[in-house]
Amino acid sequence: MPDAPKYQIVHEGDHVVITAYGKTRAGLFTAAMHALFEAMEPARHPENDAQNERTFSVEAESPEILLAKMLDNAIQVADQNSETCQELRLNLITNTKVEGSFMGCAVTHFAKPVTGTADEGLTVKKNEATGEWEAVIRIKSRV
Repeated sequence: MPDAPKYQIVHEGDHVVITAYGKTRAGLFTAAMHALFEAMEPARHPENDAQNERTFSVEAESPEILLAKMLDNAIQVADQNSETCQELRLNLITNTKVEGSFMGCAVTHFAKPVTGTADEGLTVKKNEATGEWEAVIRIKSRV
């Protein structure tokens, strides 16, 4: 069984700063996605707990931009479908491409909605001492 996603969430004015950790790149992306939706505080729809699958494919020139684009895609899917993402299923992940599915369920609203990732302070790196991946992502809040 995989380890539970590890992350920290800090609210700073009109941004949410997420620091996510993973033993693998896939684990890192999963932790970042879980942190994003926890920070948005979804209110689940009481009458509709069916899980929906939304596939995606994202390409970028660097791991940092790839993670940001994937999270932006998740935010867009959540907004368009009034859903939270409870699980991330990855079929492919490289330095420049990620493919998979967001698995989510209906929500009535997000208590702390966001607009997308911010360019400043975005990092993705592997800690050579521990072998663990770490990312810092700034998310713009809807104020």
